[in-house]
Amino acid sequence: DLTYHSFRDSNIETYLLAAEYLISKGYYVVRLGDSSMKSLSNFHPNLIDAPNHPEYCPLVDPYFICNAEFTIASPSGPFHLARLFKKPVLAANSPICHLYWGHENDVLLPKGYYSKQLGRLLTYKEVLLSPVCEYSMAEEFENSEIELINNTPEEILASVKEIESRVSNTYNSPENN
Repeated sequence: DLTYHSFRDSNIETYLLAAEYLISKGYYVVRLGDSSMKSLSNFHPNLIDAPNHPEYCPLVDPYFICNAEFTIASPSGPFHLARLFKKPVLAANSPICHLYWGHENDVLLPKGYYSKQLGRLLTYKEVLLSPVCEYSMAEEFENSEIELINNTPEEILASVKEIESRVSNTYNSPENN
């Protein structure tokens, strides 16, 4: 029972637009996780739904991450393996936490932080300057009346395009425009 980490959950359906994009560019997409997750086995031949494969063993996760150009993950096991192997990470549907960053090609796509008390989304600055930035349990968000809003498929796709351009050295920073 990992409900205390439920704030990290997201819907796999929101990643499929990005998976289609990567597959159209010639990538293989490997989904990691556990067999309790919804199966994507019939999505596309270039998408390997590892945890739902009958021969899957979690010991292959480091192999996939080590050989990846980049990883899309929330702060979890695959995220930390990518950090270990110095692979760029797109942290989609991620909580905002300063402990996860510092690598040049990483991309942070945080969840939205909706304050029920204020009736609006908090700004990035408001999150960073408040205790909510340090929350690590779902109950802390609930007690503070903060609802985390998942990223849209379009936001994830745009961030995938950004990290792909960063790793291929074709990224044109908005600061350069």
